[in-house]
Amino acid sequence: MVKVFIINLKRSKDRYNTMHSRIATLLDTYPFLREVLEFEFFEAIDAKAKEHKRFEKHYNHRLCILLRGKVLSEGELACFASHYTLWQKCAQEDKPCIILEDDVCFSEHFAHGVLEIVQSNYEYVRLMALRTLKSYKPTSMPHIISTTQICSGTQGYYLTPSGARKFLAYAGKWVFPVDDYMDMFYIHKVWILVSMPYLLAEDQTSTDISDRAEIKAKGLTKITREISRFGLQIYKFLFCLTHFKKF
Repeated sequence: MVKVFIINLKRSKDRYNTMHSRIATLLDTYPFLREVLEFEFFEAIDAKAKEHKRFEKHYNHRLCILLRGKVLSEGELACFASHYTLWQKCAQEDKPCIILEDDVCFSEHFAHGVLEIVQSNYEYVRLMALRTLKSYKPTSMPHIISTTQICSGTQGYYLTPSGARKFLAYAGKWVFPVDDYMDMFYIHKVWILVSMPYLLAEDQTSTDISDRAEIKAKGLTKITREISRFGLQIYKFLFCLTHFKKF
């Protein structure tokens, strides 16, 4: 059995009820999933309740401004903390899991697609991406592709203990939003694999879990941000040249 954690704020009762209903419908439609998946709601770290303050040791305020030109919002910190906590849980329990946010719908491909993924030897597979993927390569599995493109979003993904440990190893200090960090395969060495077609769709109703900081970089911070961005692009390019991997 693979645990499926749904990240949900305790105060978001409507989202809890909606996801609970969607899960029930999914299991009624595809009964075999009852033998494969075990769904469990995970209480998200709540920014409004200042729960992210417990993770302050991970946040590097100065480095964040230097490299991004702006700070992480409280919502972004809480979102990172929620996923980080589940990575720890995955590593500690030494079992693969699926992590979902509470703003997703299951696509018609979910049941058979997720069955293929949990039977694979891949350590991390995105179940969807927010950005349109224009550059990718096929893998040995017909419905999973490999990409070096930015995918964005943390709506849903499959993760093994080895993948979780790699994420954790380089997440001692939080500088980027969690989805940006997860896309930095050249930093943590967790390659981006994506299920195609997507197994999830984003609910058009906005989630309560995170918000993006909209403050724009100015002056010196804008310059350091551009230097950082250029440096990361060069590092990514060199990494791809020297770490070709076939899936």
